[in-house]
Amino acid sequence: MKAAIFVGGKGKRLGSLTEDTPKVLIEIAGTPILDWQIKWLKMCGVDTVVLLAGRMADKIAEHAESVSNWGISVEFVQEIPDADTGGALKCSEKNLKDEKYFYIMNGDSISNMPLKKLKPGKYLATIALVNEPSPYGIVKTKGNKVIEFTEKPILKNVWINSGFIAATPGIFEYLPERGNLSDMAWKKLAEMGLMGCKKFKSFYWRDIGTLKDLEMATADVQSGAFKL
Repeated sequence: MKAAIFVGGKGKRLGSLTEDTPKVLIEIAGTPILDWQIKWLKMCGVDTVVLLAGRMADKIAEHAESVSNWGISVEFVQEIPDADTGGALKCSEKNLKDEKYFYIMNGDSISNMPLKKLKPGKYLATIALVNEPSPYGIVKTKGNKVIEFTEKPILKNVWINSGFIAATPGIFEYLPERGNLSDMAWKKLAEMGLMGCKKFKSFYWRDIGTLKDLEMATADVQSGAFKL
């Protein structure tokens, strides 16, 4: 089983942390994001990762060579200039075209969801959905009286894209040479009825997009809220 990981993100919202360090090598509780992902993917039955590299690809390659405990095959695909996510994945066709199906994932999220349960089924691609955590505390009232206050609860009826997808090689027909994957491929598949979804409840997922996200992920590791 293979998993393609986007590792070329610039991570601008992480400020100075990503000036000289690839976003996927930013550490959460002393361990790079990419290492957390590799450990999780191995637990989910993945034996080969295809790293879709762009910015600072050499540093990611050096890290992969220096990590002796990954225990997983690594293939590098250098994206073409201005490829964006759609073009980067298109560049990996030769690495993935012979697979029955494979996983696609962003390189800036951590999770412990059971990825083995995510399969394309009758679709060209199936996306993992997770509940949206509220960015604000929720207040329940009765008249002018506050009767309940919940700090940033999970919004159980709101589902968002986790960035994890199980796809068949058939998707390559719909990928652009350059362009955003969601805007130029996933929307098209959805309109054609070729994209499915699976909802994952009660599992950890966090996107590491900002310094605040990084702080919260670190706290979750330290408290045991996130563990593999």
